[in-house]
Amino acid sequence: DDHHADDHVDDHHADDHGDDHHHDDDHADDHGDDHHHDDDHADDHHHDDDHADDHGDDHHHDDDHHDHDHDYPYGNPHFWLSPVFGIHYVENIYEGLAEIDPDNEADYRSNADDYIAEIEAFDEWAQEEMAEIPDENRFMVTFHDAFPYFADHYDLEVVGVVVVSPGREPGAQELAQLADEIQEVGVPAVFIEPQFNPSLAEAIADEAGVETLMIYSDTPPEGAGYLEMMELNIEAVVEGLS
Repeated sequence: DDHHADDHVDDHHADDHGDDHHHDDDHADDHGDDHHHDDDHADDHHHDDDHADDHGDDHHHDDDHHDHDHDYPYGNPHFWLSPVFGIHYVENIYEGLAEIDPDNEADYRSNADDYIAEIEAFDEWAQEEMAEIPDENRFMVTFHDAFPYFADHYDLEVVGVVVVSPGREPGAQELAQLADEIQEVGVPAVFIEPQFNPSLAEAIADEAGVETLMIYSDTPPEGAGYLEMMELNIEAVVEGLS
């Protein structure tokens, strides 16, 4: 596998670098300018709001499932599931490490550049894989509301979630409504996550006559890093929606 999270920029701590890697402040400043990354990463992968409008009137969704952000008063936090935001995380980590350990800024910059290149290569592969999903199947139902940025980046629509409010199981009427919506919209699969009991999602999937597949928001298999987790998500979504 060409995508490994082992090279993650935060694996290089200040204590790991001795005098052999010492860089003075002038060199750090020059090197930082040479490798500056601006918001072009976000622009390269930006998806506008037209996708949401494409499905608006045809697939009206009950407020219990469509308007999920009320459960996150400060906004949905699952940014890392979009590679664009993943790159921003790397840049922020680099900036923080370089600020507290300027002598090793060049190493942090190099590591950040390497990992950003890995994320971009992954995303190029992922876009090709996701392009195989037919337009009429580009709808997801997930266990909880962790995938709006993932869906937006890959031109999908999350039409419902099994558990809208963490800690509160949905009632029988809510489950029946979601099963009906899956059938009405033509959602091909329900996606479950390993940290949650799958019984509710499996019951909805059985009622709607669709399969369940495992995806990961923040609990990847043991030994898997960020990019391995993202690869598993792409493979599962392509399998479930194709």
